[in-house]
Amino acid sequence: MSSSRLGRVWFEGRALPWLLLAPAGAIVFGLILYPVGRTFWLSFRQAGLTFLTRGESRFVGLDNYADLVTDPVLRPVFLTTAGFGFACVAATMAVGLAVALLLNQRFRGRAALGVLVLLPWAVPRVAAGVVWRWMFHDQYGLVNWLLPGFEGYSWFN
Repeated sequence: MSSSRLGRVWFEGRALPWLLLAPAGAIVFGLILYPVGRTFWLSFRQAGLTFLTRGESRFVGLDNYADLVTDPVLRPVFLTTAGFGFACVAATMAVGLAVALLLNQRFRGRAALGVLVLLPWAVPRVAAGVVWRWMFHDQYGLVNWLLPGFEGYSWFN
């Protein structure tokens, strides 16, 4: 086997998968890992409003966590948040189950109710499609107007 063939096999087997995963990895890092790490780092620091403009903060260790645990407001706020979250999930599941059971029965107007149930799911997607069509319209689209040299370019033909 020639060295160029070995290099190609190595590239396709080892390097190419990592190169294809790199953009997704960069997005995951930028949108999840960096913000979580930065929040964890900031949780050990004392920062005021000057932190936003000048980036001034000082290391306080576990003092922020000690203040949080000894705060008398923490328990009622936590219970209120947990109760609200549980109630929202339970109510959503109950209403969804009730509508599903209702749509499983045969009655007059079942098709209309099915359409009404699906409209909130479908309308935003249709609206987004219409907006994209307007943006890329060949005569009066925003994209053709912003990009020099693309006047009259028909993106969807």
